[in-house]
Amino acid sequence: MLCLVMTTLPAEAATFTVDSTADAVDANPGDGVCATESGECTLRAAIQESNALPGADTITLPAGTYMLTIPGAGEEFAATGDLDITDDLTINGAGAAVTIVDSNGLDRIFDGCFPTAAISGITVTHGEALGGGGIQYVGSLTVTSCIIRDNVSDLWGGGLADLPLPIPFVEPRLTLIDSIVTGNSALGGGLWGRRWWHLRPRYQPHHHPQRGQPQQQLVLQ
Repeated sequence: MLCLVMTTLPAEAATFTVDSTADAVDANPGDGVCATESGECTLRAAIQESNALPGADTITLPAGTYMLTIPGAGEEFAATGDLDITDDLTINGAGAAVTIVDSNGLDRIFDGCFPTAAISGITVTHGEALGGGGIQYVGSLTVTSCIIRDNVSDLWGGGLADLPLPIPFVEPRLTLIDSIVTGNSALGGGLWGRRWWHLRPRYQPHHHPQRGQPQQQLVLQ
């Protein structure tokens, strides 16, 4: 994840409502309109618009299964592979039982470098990457009422991991609220981080499995 520290002036927040479960890019990122060439607002297009606009934005993600289908790991602008988040963003699903983002082993799901981000009401599943199989982040991430399951990492954090590189002026912080982390596999367990975990309201210890072995379930409720 290419992580650039930038200072921007306050901007009016934008809200995008996804209306398609397809995986397609935004036609013109930065124009303030979430629309693919066919006029649909996909999750990928909404994230690209948010990245291109200054300020904290919100994405509403209705019930459905959102499958990532555009190959190309290592790209950093959410055009291929995982969904790169580079600015403050809140993604609100309709509930983890009905709003599912599935990578089908294509790449991880979310790769973020941001001051603050929040994800709620979503299942993140079948991501696969070198580190942070489901979500890799730099910054302050809050995960509420989510299920992080069946993701795979070759190294650290099968479910979630902060980027194991020092980024100037960016302090990694993870808050998990009413969420389940289960069935992920990695050398470093389901969760991996250098510091600042906030697990509410209670923490149930889990072991760190070997690669290919599911972790014991971690439930926060």
